Parts: sequence; structure tokens; C-alpha cells
Amino acid sequence: MSDAIAIPEESHGLLKGKDASLPAPDVSPTPHTYRPDVDGLRTLAVVPVLVFHAYPAFLPGGFIGVDVFFVISGFLISGILFKEHQRGSFTYAGFYVRRVRRIFPTLLVVLVVTFWLGYLYLMAPKLKAMAATMLAGSLFSANLQVLSLQHSYFDIDTSAFPGYYALLPTIGATLLIAAGADASVNTYLLSNRVAVYVGKISYCLYLWHWPLLVFAIERYPDVTSRPFYMQPITMLLLSVVLSVATYEDLEGRLRRHHSKWVTPLLVVGMMAIAVVAGCAYTNPASFSATEIEIANASPLGDATSLNGTAVTTVIQAKQAMADDNWNFGTTSCAPDALYITAATASVPFPFNDALLAEYPERCEVINPGHEADGTLVVLGDSHADMSVPRFMQLFDDATASKTPFPTIVFKDRWARAMLPCRPEFAENMHMLATVKPQAVLLAVHWIQYLNPGAPKDQVYTDPPKCCVYDFIACKEQNTDDVRHIFQSLQAELLKLSRLGIKVFVVDQSPEYPQMVPDTWVSGTSVKVPAPISRSAFRKEKAWFLDPLHAAVKAANATLLDYADNYSNGDTVLLTDATGGNHLNTRTTRAHLTILDQVVAAARTSAL
Repeated sequence: MSDAIAIPEESHGLLKGKDASLPAPDVSPTPHTYRPDVDGLRTLAVVPVLVFHAYPAFLPGGFIGVDVFFVISGFLISGILFKEHQRGSFTYAGFYVRRVRRIFPTLLVVLVVTFWLGYLYLMAPKLKAMAATMLAGSLFSANLQVLSLQHSYFDIDTSAFPGYYALLPTIGATLLIAAGADASVNTYLLSNRVAVYVGKISYCLYLWHWPLLVFAIERYPDVTSRPFYMQPITMLLLSVVLSVATYEDLEGRLRRHHSKWVTPLLVVGMMAIAVVAGCAYTNPASFSATEIEIANASPLGDATSLNGTAVTTVIQAKQAMADDNWNFGTTSCAPDALYITAATASVPFPFNDALLAEYPERCEVINPGHEADGTLVVLGDSHADMSVPRFMQLFDDATASKTPFPTIVFKDRWARAMLPCRPEFAENMHMLATVKPQAVLLAVHWIQYLNPGAPKDQVYTDPPKCCVYDFIACKEQNTDDVRHIFQSLQAELLKLSRLGIKVFVVDQSPEYPQMVPDTWVSGTSVKVPAPISRSAFRKEKAWFLDPLHAAVKAANATLLDYADNYSNGDTVLLTDATGGNHLNTRTTRAHLTILDQVVAAARTSAL
């Protein structure tokens, strides 16, 4: 992206041609005709991008400025290359030396400052993501990084960009440039002194504004409590100040400095950034001041970890957010394990795969090979995976006391509903009927998949539809879909119960955005919200909780509510939420004792 924004020679326009019949190529600095309107066009490109990033609702299409930058760079760079080629003076070395001298100075400074801010304010997961971006940026492979994420960045169905509409800004920019410097718009608007200067610093503006906006939000997540000096407009003004300073004092001096060591030193500096970013990506906790402080701090006690009123400092709030690997201690199922091979039932009707393949179905196991002591199969999405730490605690306790412990198998797929709206559900019901474990635990994030947004009069068709992971009402699901999901769920769970399998179903526990501790952080203070009410949540979600509870009861299954372990009566005391709906490793391992009965059922039934 940086290549598309500013280059030293292009900021002065195209080159004047030399007589091609000269006996030897002229390698002196190439003469040029400066077009101030091209710098002014840069302003027309960068300002919408800045406004879009700061106030996306105010200018939702501001990102089209990036397309204008591409046109400008294509016009100017290609013009320079064509002229040099005609004169016989073009060399790749010369081209990249100019690129390095123009792009690297400001980029290096911004990367260093960004890394320093990340060290101060980011915890390991976000710092790792930032380090990945820095590494890709320093190696000029950000495009490959975006593609590797597999998040459909370039082909979002709901976005018209990129697409034919992108031709409007690009063709418009092309026509303005083609009109020439004497065109009215170019002369009186784009050649304005202010527009020209903003265009000159547009590259610096583009680099500075985004990290400032991001870290302002990171420091003050709650927009209502954000002070004026951390507001987006203030960050934009600060980026202007830093851009002017960088352009005048850094870029200007290096542009006038003709030492042969400038380019090698800039390259070495970028390589150093890449090495540091790679180290931070590999071990992010060692590059996070918050993580280091957490490691040196005394662990929060049981009461503190569940009582929001005890979280009064930034470090305590961030410690409540700290998370570990849920699957620590598990092993992957053998490829020929019955838990995998038996999940191949012929699905009686087609399913639409509405989600990307980035979340494959997983099969993990605790205490493999001890099915004689009982078998427990845990089905679901990430909420099934979230239960692993508690089961590992029980396994460790049993190992220490030399008590027999059942084999626990986790068949889950993140962000997928293990419900009758998904093929995985039918396949794993077939697997359970084949394996016949002593106990089954179904844990899914109900509120995520039951969010009907289709008209009530929409005709129902099999199979029932589930929403995906956007947490918004989906147009493909209506109330009939929800009703059929619970009817099918009840029928399938009842089949398991009649096979003698103890069935447990995890209820939808209360969750609200204010449960996430990082929303409480405001600068150097923490503002803890009032505890939430379980009864109020149940009343609000009764439309799907009531049929869920009825289906579980009719299937002779047992309903488990995790909130029983982190509530005081009707008051939910949880502060250890991650992502708004997950429990972190520490809380699950120490406090989710409601799961103990599931292991006991698997063990007792095997006796």
C-alpha cells in the first residue's frame, strides 16, 4: 500500500524527454515537469480515507481514496520508467534505491512507535496479531498475509468493492490527470497551496493516523468515557503534526543527503524490524508490558476472579482477560478412531455450508485407551472446547489419587452449530449410536445460531436453518426453523437416552457486552459495571430458552447452566469472560464444578 501513496520523484511530476540519439545515456538527475495538481489529487485521495477510518459512519465509502492512490502511483511511476527506458538509463537498482529512500524513513519510524505502543498496551493475542502485520509490512508481503487469513477480504458478498463500482473513482482520477495541469479543476482546486501541501505529506498521514486511532481505542475502549484528547479528531490532528514533522525533518533531510550509506542503513533497519516482529510473533508475552506485569503479579484469588467489585485496577482487569490454551493436555484422536470413522452417516437432506473452511472439525481426547473406565463424548462448538480445562483438572486429580478415569472425547467445530441445521450433527448422532458412550455433553452457543430475521410467513423447507457467527439476525432463519431445530434435537437426544446414554446439555448462560473486562478499562482507571441479572436475561430470551428447556426435559436429558458456578443467586458475578461469551482457562479449570457430575455419570455407568 505504501508504494501506492508517495514517491519522491513522482511528487514532482513527469520527466522531460531527452534526445534518444545521444551517444551515451545521461545518468544525471532526471529533469521533470512538476504538476502541483497531482499532489492536490493526493489530498482528494487521502482525506476520505482518514475520515472513513476515524468516523466510518460519517463517510462509509471513504476507502475509495485508496483506488485513487493506485491511479496516481501507476501514472507517475510508469511515466518515470518509460522516460528512463527511452533514455536507456533505467536500472532496477536505481529504481529500488529511490523506493527505499522514499518509503523506508517514515515507515521505519511509524513501525518503531507502533511496536512501542503495542508493548505498553497490548496483551499477547493482540500483540501477536500486530507483530504478524508488522512482519508482513516490513517484508512488503501484506497482500499475501491478507490472503492467508482466508477471511474473504477481497470478496465479501455484502460489499460492492472491489467490483465494477471501483471503476468510478479510478476512471475519475484518470480523467482528471489526463485533463492536464491547465484544466479548470486542476488549476483552481487541486493546485491550491493547501491541497498541494497536504498531498505532499499524504504518505506520512496515511502511515501515522491508523495506529494512533487504534491505540486510542485500545486505551479507552468505552467511547462514552473517552477524553477529548483521545477522540478520533484529536488523533487526526496529531497525525497531521507528526506527518509535517516527519516530512520536513526526516524525509526532507534524507532526500537531500547523498551519502551512499543511507540506503544500506535503511534496509538494515527494516530487516531489524522484521526480526523483532518475528520474535514478538513467536513469543508475544515476552514483548508485552502487561503480560510481564501479570506474570510478576500475585494471582487473583477465587473470590476476586468471580467478583467484579474486586477488579479495581487496569492490571486486574487485564488479568481477568488473560487466557491460555484450552486444549493444553489433550491429544488428537487417531485417524482410524471410531469417533471419526463412524461419523460418516448419509445425511438424509442437503445442507448449505454457509461458513468458511477455516474452522475444521476437531477430535481431541483426554486419557485415551481407557474406555473400560467409561467414555464421555463432548459435542459442540468452541463452548465445548471451553470445557477442556475443567476436565483436565479432574483428570489430574484422578491421576494423583490413582483413581480410574474415563476417556473423554471432544468432537467440536468452532463457530459451527452442532445442531440439526448442520451435517456434523447428523453424522455425530450416528457416531454416538455406534460407539454408545456412557455419557454425552452437548455444549453450543445457542444465542449465536438462533437469531431469526426472516419474515414469519416465509415457507419452511427442510433442513432447518441456523445463523452463522455474525451475531445478527439472519434472513435465512425464521421462527419455524427454530421450532424444527428443537423438535429434531429432542428426537435425537431421546434416541440416545433410550440407548442408556446419560445426556447432558449446556444451557445458554447470561451474556452481555459489559461482561468483558477490557471494556471497563478507561486510561489508567477501571469502571466496573453493575452486575447483571439472570432472571432479566431469561425473560429477554424466553422465546428460545423455554423451548430449549422443554426439549431437554422431554429427551430425559440433564440441563446444566454454567452460570450456577459464577453467580450469587440472581446476580452474575463473572469477570473472566473472553470475547464476550467464553470463559478463560483459569475460571473454567477452578470454578466450573458443574461439569464434575458429567464425569461421574460416565464413570458410574461403566461400572
